[in-house]
Amino acid sequence: MLYLTVNANERECETVAAEKTTRKARIHIRSLTTDLIFGGDPEEISYAADAEISFDGRDYTVSYPEPLDTGIGDAVTSLVFSADAPGVIAMNRAGDSMASLVFNSAVRRQPCAVNAAGTGFEFVIYTRRAENGVTLDGGVIDLDYVLEFRAIKTERNQLHIELTPEDKGE
Repeated sequence: MLYLTVNANERECETVAAEKTTRKARIHIRSLTTDLIFGGDPEEISYAADAEISFDGRDYTVSYPEPLDTGIGDAVTSLVFSADAPGVIAMNRAGDSMASLVFNSAVRRQPCAVNAAGTGFEFVIYTRRAENGVTLDGGVIDLDYVLEFRAIKTERNQLHIELTPEDKGE
């Protein structure tokens, strides 16, 4: 991976090479979803999957296949964030169900999109909290956000994502 670094004051450009480091890991996800329209008890889903954590000198990427029993279909989800701004997390999903979501505690309202079963729709993610302590050594991401559809708050989601590298044990 090559990065172009620009120093505007000195009018200089420098190309910096960075090697990508990847570790196999196990990801454990606990999701708590609360329906904000009809109420009721929150729905909890927990699952685990094999994952990879990679770092290219600037950005971390955590990738994992979605378990088929989640109803998402055959899909791979990637969480991407900068080492300099770990509280801004992009969630990208590719496969049967595609999605692009952004969680950002500083700029809380982010437009997002999903394409499931050939039907696409847009919505807004309002990030209540995005805490991220993930490195190549594993760690935890805690997300608390509200999904808004056409200015209506439809559901609140709380995700607890824990990563353990394979060589650390479980």
